[in-house]
Amino acid sequence: MRISGVNVVDLPAVHEVIRQAVIHGVPITDCQRPELMQCLDSSLKQWQRWPDHAVHLAAWQDDHIVGVILIKQYWNLANLFVLPAYQGQGVAKALLQQAMILCEPHVPRIRLNSSVNAQGFYRSMGFEQTGECSGAPGGAIPFEYWFDGVRRTGAGQHTQALMS
Repeated sequence: MRISGVNVVDLPAVHEVIRQAVIHGVPITDCQRPELMQCLDSSLKQWQRWPDHAVHLAAWQDDHIVGVILIKQYWNLANLFVLPAYQGQGVAKALLQQAMILCEPHVPRIRLNSSVNAQGFYRSMGFEQTGECSGAPGGAIPFEYWFDGVRRTGAGQHTQALMS
């Protein structure tokens, strides 16, 4: 497996990875799927307008994209998806680790809204839940990761985060 930056010519394959991962892995109804896909498409369009303000990577197996990650403005993890056949093989972990390396020089933390089924993965990567599920399609559980290992719990309060 190799990881490289996404190019505009890769977008059809990126869309297909996202579509397959959403269909087979995100706990939503058929009625909720269009809303989620529209949100994901919006993130991709934003990346196309401002590619220098994001980290957008793809994991390749042979000549096929098997996973993608997009972190907008270096702090907003907008999507991380892996084809169902490649899940559980370290693809998401490798993508997230590489993206975090590229984001760290730009920002103090990364935030995201996790689907219900991905929250364990983000915890295993050192992210901490910062609020309750918003009830958005698939779940929107807020998480963040501070690169310096210090979690901000409120106005001026700091606690040392556990580093993996």
